Amino acid sequence: IINEVLNMKSTDEINELAKELNRAFKLTRKNLNDKKKFEFMAGDKVVITTQKNGIEYGEIEKVRRSKAEVSINGTTFLVPFSIMELSKVHRDNFIN
Repeated sequence: IINEVLNMKSTDEINELAKELNRAFKLTRKNLNDKKKFEFMAGDKVVITTQKNGIEYGEIEKVRRSKAEVSINGTTFLVPFSIMELSKVHRDNFIN
């Protein structure tokens, strides 16, 4: 790709390539998110990792198209699938 960009003659060609790469990136991200959606169900215990709060533990209340409603310490948040993982702790042993 780098060689292809270096051989381009105009910024229009570079912009077109950038648009194509952006479309491919969005499609890949959507496909990964769609697959991850089917990993989660209401009642599952999850680990949520954020830059701001670090690691949080919660329970999924409802699964939506791209996010889930997750109860964390009694408060419900909309959490994107991309920052959630199923908890290794069995659901009966989880303390919220």
